[in-house]
Amino acid sequence: MRVNKILISLLVLLLSKKISICQPAYYISFTPFDKTIIANKDAKANGYFNQYNNEIIYNIQSRSKINRQLLDSSFNIKKSYSFESDKYSLTPAKKKTIFFKEFCTKNGNYEIYASKKNVELIKLDFENNKDVKINDFPLKKYYDDEQVLAITPFKNSLLLLTFTANYRKILCYEFVFENSKINYREFILPKMPLTENEIADRGEHLAVNYSKKFEAPLYVSPVNNQDRYQIHTETQLFYDNDKLLFLFSMPYKAGYHLLKINVRTSEVTFSNYIVNKYKGGTPGNEYEMLPVATLCDSLLVIQNSDFNNLEYHFYNFYTNTAIQNYKAKTDSSFFNIVHSPLRQAG
Repeated sequence: MRVNKILISLLVLLLSKKISICQPAYYISFTPFDKTIIANKDAKANGYFNQYNNEIIYNIQSRSKINRQLLDSSFNIKKSYSFESDKYSLTPAKKKTIFFKEFCTKNGNYEIYASKKNVELIKLDFENNKDVKINDFPLKKYYDDEQVLAITPFKNSLLLLTFTANYRKILCYEFVFENSKINYREFILPKMPLTENEIADRGEHLAVNYSKKFEAPLYVSPVNNQDRYQIHTETQLFYDNDKLLFLFSMPYKAGYHLLKINVRTSEVTFSNYIVNKYKGGTPGNEYEMLPVATLCDSLLVIQNSDFNNLEYHFYNFYTNTAIQNYKAKTDSSFFNIVHSPLRQAG
């Protein structure tokens, strides 16, 4: 039992590096609690932490058998159950409905499984030792090229977001927990995500191509409560009340593009934050600087750097106004403080 606790601790440490609701789970194979699948070397596992009730969910699958474990924060097993299923898979597999993402609440633990034509919401019922299907989200009902994009939790509902490149739309399936109703909406994306002034000043080559940027899994987080272990990805999705905020890197390392969608009013707007100017391929110019960005509360923060320079740009993305810029050379005290090993907060 002591060995099992140590191994589970290792799994949770790995999982603590992942908070995105749409990133794939980390997988690790070790001795399972269900002794009937202990000898199968193909066993795969995933797990996650429910912060609302301090519980750990640990799943392991070998061939068609899935074993679920409910543990407390001290890694003691509270409940468990197993079942046979040729349909579901914890890892990517052909012709299977695969695990996409967990969704935890104070009232229970949910898992989302997806195939090319359907997405299923399942609740783990440890009281009755079984999985309970809550609802189905049929895909490709309206558009043949529809693909799963992300799962986003709102206060009283769960949003399944899909994307159709041919019709340049984000499709939203909102599952309301109170009445199990699904509200369906479509959001048409801008054809040219640049303003007239930006096109006149810089040209159309800086326009973000949504069809190349919308690829699951995305980094997904509430805008006011990001994970301290956030790993930057090409496309990030933040949510705030009834708003979806997609943050994309722009071509040629020019800056960042922010796509804002109001789920209730269906309003779609965008803003571009350009920090680097393209001046050709000469080494050492501003084109070589690399921007990295994130959102926090009402702030868009862009770090822009190369071997010789460090910049921070702060914007209010709700009002689209610049707040402050900071610049320093690599030999300055400011640069040394920012990149010191002190792990300071702020």
